[in-house]
Amino acid sequence: MILDAMALQPVLTPEAALGVLQKELKRKKQLKFEVTDVKLVYTPFWLFSFDVTGAQGPAPSGKTALNAYTGEINDFVPMLVSRPLKKSRSTPEGAEPEIEPTAIDAAEAKEAAKTKVAGQLGVAKDTVIVSAFTKYYVPFYRVWLDVANDSFEVNVDACLGAPLGAEAIPGAPKGFAEDIAGNLKSVASPAGLAEAAKNPSKLKYLMLIAIAILVVVLLVTRLGSSSDVSCAVDSSFLGPKNLVGSQELVPLELSGGRLTVQGICLLSNPSDEPQTFSLQTRIVRKTSDERLAVNLTAVVELPKTGSLPSQRPFELDWKGVPDGDYKFEYEKIG
Repeated sequence: MILDAMALQPVLTPEAALGVLQKELKRKKQLKFEVTDVKLVYTPFWLFSFDVTGAQGPAPSGKTALNAYTGEINDFVPMLVSRPLKKSRSTPEGAEPEIEPTAIDAAEAKEAAKTKVAGQLGVAKDTVIVSAFTKYYVPFYRVWLDVANDSFEVNVDACLGAPLGAEAIPGAPKGFAEDIAGNLKSVASPAGLAEAAKNPSKLKYLMLIAIAILVVVLLVTRLGSSSDVSCAVDSSFLGPKNLVGSQELVPLELSGGRLTVQGICLLSNPSDEPQTFSLQTRIVRKTSDERLAVNLTAVVELPKTGSLPSQRPFELDWKGVPDGDYKFEYEKIG
């Protein structure tokens, strides 16, 4: 099918997309679910740049995308389009995707974009300047599923495998072990240990607590690890080691209340066959597992690496304050 604008070409198969969603549900400990439908959908977006004038301090600026069908702002699409992915004006041969209509045309896109950006940043519409509009189609696998006595719609990006909308699916109720781990976090800092030490009845449990915290830290930092992928934040973004050997994230503060960390992923392929997969790095709140920043990298046909792994840098930035309530995770997808 010929399209009226460039489109990203799908990398994932429907089975791979369902695998991504299954991993996300497993992370939420939702093991009972039913997929009712899966459909490849091409969604039109207007990519554009924006600047805000008259702002106090550094003027907000950047690049984002306007969903030309729903009118919603999407910050994920510009990152996706900037990746070295194949683009074409036609859909793959043999595929029968649904092409969502362009409800917001080129003439309307400018005003709609200004309104949405102003609302998102909390500024007056007339202070927003938008430019450099380009239309792209982005393929998603739209998945409908029943889980937790409710129905949900999740759009799995068909290029890198980001499960957009999965955050609406609730996590399963915490088990006994998770409640214990949550309580242990309260004494994971020197201040918490000092407070616990004031209570004589807790002193005999301090060693057990330290061991349990170490186990929790190891489980968190190794999430998604495998024999061929290893990611770590640069040491300049880590604080001093605490009593159990772990280190807090110390993000760099940017303008506009944003934070950032950088790091390196090491990719190894011991086989003679090239490997293709996606690599996800992310920043998550320690207290709620809320995802604050996600970076997706497509690794296409990674050759045999031998003893020297391939290096892929990553950068994550998010809006927040340096309060220590952050953890770094990574995951190989596919």
